[in-house]
Parts: sequence; structure tokens; C-alpha cells
Amino acid sequence: MSKAAVLKFDFKSTIMLLLLAAVWGGSFFFGEVALREVPPLTITLHRVV
Repeated sequence: MSKAAVLKFDFKSTIMLLLLAAVWGGSFFFGEVALREVPPLTITLHRVV
């Protein structure tokens, strides 16, 4: 196995990965909440703009 194939997670990488997971997961939650309050076409328009 070459050195390039070995993955190494330091503290900064771990924190960034957890932050990305929280933001990405939160987008599904808040998307569901938004769909209850605002029509889907309006949400789509705001995301495109």
C-alpha cells in the first residue's frame, strides 16, 4: 500500500467533517420545516437566486 492511500484524520479534519455533517443534515430538517410554511416553488426560486 502506498503512502498516498493511507488516510489520516487530525483534529482539524475531524472537526470540519463533523461540522459538514451537521450543516448537511440540518439542511434536510430545515427544508422540511420550510415546506410546511412556504410553497415549494417559492423555496426553489430563492435557492436558485
